Amino acid sequence: LLVDEERLAADAGVVKAVAELWLNYTLLAEATATDSTFSMLDFEPLVMRQAQQVMVFQLRDSVIQVDTFMTEEELRQRYETEEPALEIRARHIMFQLPIGATPVQRDSVAAALSSVRDRVLRGENFSGLAQELSQDPGTALNGGDLGSFGRGDMVT
Repeated sequence: LLVDEERLAADAGVVKAVAELWLNYTLLAEATATDSTFSMLDFEPLVMRQAQQVMVFQLRDSVIQVDTFMTEEELRQRYETEEPALEIRARHIMFQLPIGATPVQRDSVAAALSSVRDRVLRGENFSGLAQELSQDPGTALNGGDLGSFGRGDMVT
């Protein structure tokens, strides 16, 4: 999942982190589909905690001057009161990983994702890449547009 939103400045580190999370999420989904051990685990709390932590760090880096000291509680309170990105518009480029994918297939998808990420970071148009490369028939024609989401609304 990569975000292409004009209201939010793109940050290479965030794009890379999101791409890596999406790859890991895809690999985990494949593993849970084939291994009944995972069927009783609820991963949402883990994912939400990490996503919120990324948002807190992003806010911290954008509004706090270097050498400014804030406790974790002060930072969290500021995050809650300022409510950054109450709603964002998301786009994605999806690559399907077959159930029971071989390591070679996984590596191939990872390489394709990495290539797309690099192209986006070099400034290529995200919507155009989604139309060209995404394997999601529901969003590819619309440039990978997933619509707008409020905090906690996006379905995983």
